[in-house]
Amino acid sequence: MCEPVSATMFAVQSAGAIMQHGQQKKAVAARNRAKLANFNAENEAYVAQTILDNTQWKNSVQNSEVAIDDIFQSTAKQWEVQDQQMSEIHAKHAFNTIDILTEMYANEYAGEQTGVTAGRLAGASVRDAGMKLSKSVADVILARRRTYLNKEIATQEANAKIRNQYEKIRQSPIPGHTPLAPEYEAGPSTSGLMMSIAMNAATATMGGVKLRALGKQNEALKGMAEAMQKSAEAAEAARVAQASSGFSGFMNNIQSSLSNFGNRMQLGVPLPRSMRPVGILGDMATV
Repeated sequence: MCEPVSATMFAVQSAGAIMQHGQQKKAVAARNRAKLANFNAENEAYVAQTILDNTQWKNSVQNSEVAIDDIFQSTAKQWEVQDQQMSEIHAKHAFNTIDILTEMYANEYAGEQTGVTAGRLAGASVRDAGMKLSKSVADVILARRRTYLNKEIATQEANAKIRNQYEKIRQSPIPGHTPLAPEYEAGPSTSGLMMSIAMNAATATMGGVKLRALGKQNEALKGMAEAMQKSAEAAEAARVAQASSGFSGFMNNIQSSLSNFGNRMQLGVPLPRSMRPVGILGDMATV
């Protein structure tokens, strides 16, 4: 049978253990909720950042397409300029050819002169016309080569610019890994609570045993005190009885002495010195 104090101690300790266990569970649950909230916030931030990166990349793609179109149009204009210059050179060559031929035929007539001098003078215009035509054709060929080189340079520059624009947008944004899920904490074990309750029960039982032993010791001490009190009362009664018997003997002695004194007074026998009263009676007794 459990002592009331032991039962109360066990109840208080068990209630404290259960309350502590509940507080630990609440603390673990609160920390896990905080981790979950942070994880959700990281996921939302990840999605928002991915959307922003993709939107920025799409804007860059559109800007690059516009820039590539501008590069193409600029290169096409440069080609048109080169073609226009080449057309002007061909037109100039044509007009030079007409002028040279006209001048040649105008100077071909040597007049009234005959002989070698006349033939030399008549062929001089043809030679000059041939040299001028050769020069004009050479200018056309050189201009064509220059135009071809200019077009090649413009094309290479345009291709380089287009490649740079393409390198900026060829790779779409890589979002990367999603946030890792947190490791949640495990709640306090129920076995620990049961162990704590069992230890509290053992402690309360040991406390009850000690209390019972202390109660038995107190009862023993109380019995010893009662026995000592009874012994003291018996001793006091014996002392009182002894004192009462001594008083009776004393009174008997007094009565004996008075009787002896009266007998001596009637017989006229002198009193011994130890029985003589002090004063007149003593003096009378000595007469």
